[in-house]
Amino acid sequence: MIHILVKKIIDDWDPIDLFPYAPEDEYEEEIKQIEHCMVNCSLEKDNLGKEIYKMFRRRFGSDIFTESLESCIDIANKILNASRDN
Repeated sequence: MIHILVKKIIDDWDPIDLFPYAPEDEYEEEIKQIEHCMVNCSLEKDNLGKEIYKMFRRRFGSDIFTESLESCIDIANKILNASRDN
């Protein structure tokens, strides 16, 4: 259930603007890392947001991934709120 929730939020966010041209599983690796972090990291939005920011910058580089840390914290907040509701 968490996987579906995280996938929907990340795919809707589409931080690299890859859809509709990219395969449906384009962000699968990042989604798995977010899920791993949710289980193993502190569940504070700032911590998860920083992890999301770092993982996308590491994978795509700062020239392609141009979202701000604040944007990543907002996404982390959405993910955490949605996971608490389920």
